[in-house]
Amino acid sequence: MAKKLLKFSGAFQENSLLVHIMIEIFSIVFAVLLALAVNQWRENRASRVLAHDALHKIAQEMHKNSALIESILPIHQTFLDTVQVVIDKIDRGELPPDADLEDLQFIPIFLRDTAWQAAIATQALVHVDYEIVNVISEAYTYQDAYQKLMDDFLQATFSIDY
Repeated sequence: MAKKLLKFSGAFQENSLLVHIMIEIFSIVFAVLLALAVNQWRENRASRVLAHDALHKIAQEMHKNSALIESILPIHQTFLDTVQVVIDKIDRGELPPDADLEDLQFIPIFLRDTAWQAAIATQALVHVDYEIVNVISEAYTYQDAYQKLMDDFLQATFSIDY
């Protein structure tokens, strides 16, 4: 009986050691997985904050660009009206085609896209809804087209030979 008790005691000690090792392994794996989950949560939170900041800066930039366009629009309309009057006078023969047009005032504007470019470069929009990013992208596409028209007009204006 004593032999059986010693054998049982030895098996229990081996099982106890195995259970202890399993608990240690489980604890280590659990701690590592928990640390990875917390790290992922922090990264996601930081990405959402970055996305929110980027959207805020893009909105500010768009408002400034819009205000700039609205402020210059009356001057450009006056310029366009004056050019039309000059063209009509040239067509009627009241002005020579090489008339001095220095009184025309055209003020170019330069729209900003810094916030948009920064958001793209930093991948700040990863956690933003696709539809929102698409609308913003479309707005900047129109802005780029406007800026290209402005650049082409300025180039044409300054490259005229008299």
